[in-house]
Amino acid sequence: MLSDQLFEGTPHPIQAINCYSPSENPNLYLIPGHMDLSEYDPALSLSLNSNNAITTLQNLPGSFFELIRLCSEKYSIDIVLIDMNPGLSAINQTFFISSDAFIIPTNPDPFSLMALNTMQKVLPRWKQWSLNSAPFFETATYPLPQKEQKFIGEIIQRFNLRNNKPAAAYNDKILEIQNFIEEVFVPKLKTFNMVADINKAKSKGYTDSYCLAQIPEFGALLQRSHEHGVPIFALKDSQMGTTGRVKASMIDKQHELDILFENLTNSIIETLK
Repeated sequence: MLSDQLFEGTPHPIQAINCYSPSENPNLYLIPGHMDLSEYDPALSLSLNSNNAITTLQNLPGSFFELIRLCSEKYSIDIVLIDMNPGLSAINQTFFISSDAFIIPTNPDPFSLMALNTMQKVLPRWKQWSLNSAPFFETATYPLPQKEQKFIGEIIQRFNLRNNKPAAAYNDKILEIQNFIEEVFVPKLKTFNMVADINKAKSKGYTDSYCLAQIPEFGALLQRSHEHGVPIFALKDSQMGTTGRVKASMIDKQHELDILFENLTNSIIETLK
């Protein structure tokens, strides 16, 4: 494992692991996380801030990308998604500098706006650190990856609908988040060349702004998805667990979400081409 080989000093090269693949989705491969990984955040933070002066730590930042790279080669993976926890830890910084692009999930609440305001300052610093520090890690066994870290857009999620529109309690915050992204966040990141060109996705009608999708609460579909181990849009009629009008309503909502996720996926793919 990564922690044994790098953090504990065990002299074994990083190798691809056997990734878990759900039986219902053989094209998906998962590298599992673990709560214990947070224990190594101080050592990683020291490595990120020592300018490689401590040679025993020089391989830590690049090791995350190396594990992902090896697993991608092993399973011929085309796209890697990294689900980061909400925080500004050294581990998240390391994952961020290993990425080509990033999407920010938000909820329609004041905390998301506070987080966006912080990220517009921190993310450019992380990118600049990567550019400035690359020479210090050139001789490491696992050098720093040279990536672009382009902002693709945000997703607004976890709100209820009323008459097929976000309920009034959420609508104002949704508009506030969208305005902040378009008027403050994107212009700030553009000065650091950290914004992806979404014009191709726009021209094909997949999105009309950096708000890539507004995803309402899934309701009972989420529970059924967990029970059967498949995405919501892949649930079969027989897996809905109900009948009659309730089942019909769930199928209608599933169809709406299917379209929403397809547009989201196409937006990302067009932007990354």
